[in-house]
Amino acid sequence: MAQDRPTSELLRFLAEFYDSRNLISTANRLGKGSATCFRLLAQAREIFEDPLFVKSGRAMMPTPKMDSLIGEIQSILMRIDRLPSPKVFSPKNSTQDFRIGCIDNAALRFIVPSLANLFDQAPNIRLSIISLHEHFQWALEKGNIDIVIYAPPNLKLRELGKKFHYETLYNTDHLYVVRNTHPLAVKLREGKQLKRSDLKNYRFLR
Repeated sequence: MAQDRPTSELLRFLAEFYDSRNLISTANRLGKGSATCFRLLAQAREIFEDPLFVKSGRAMMPTPKMDSLIGEIQSILMRIDRLPSPKVFSPKNSTQDFRIGCIDNAALRFIVPSLANLFDQAPNIRLSIISLHEHFQWALEKGNIDIVIYAPPNLKLRELGKKFHYETLYNTDHLYVVRNTHPLAVKLREGKQLKRSDLKNYRFLR
């Protein structure tokens, strides 16, 4: 007996051929060319050491060996078909609740303009807009928030990237406004240059 083992393609061919008893019909139903089906039949005959199908009038009738194989072949194919297929994300079928943490201007700039397109592609999802707090990274780690849209001046993206995926949406400048007697204003009036390290000790409004 040949060392080759039957593939799932070969088994499907045999099951279809057993049902139709016609090689051309089998080729059409499987979406294969006639030459491919002739090759599969020759391969099956070599593997099982039997003609498997013999001509009888206008039909190809199964041999006793093929009759004895068909039950097991169909059982194998049924088990293959029951194997779980890889899950593919489908926006149309998703019912997930996405929790987005952001400040008010981020919601207006990024979320509101995209709502129509978003719900057209994923009509069954739900969005929860959550106001950010100082410990939003902890909320991300715990799964309390799924996505964050945020741009704090002192956030180090390289450090954030060790735990999370991030994407730069746009670059912007930040304006610091202080009273006339503020230490930063005094330093400027004295002609000194401000450094980033000068800012870290002062709170900022978001």
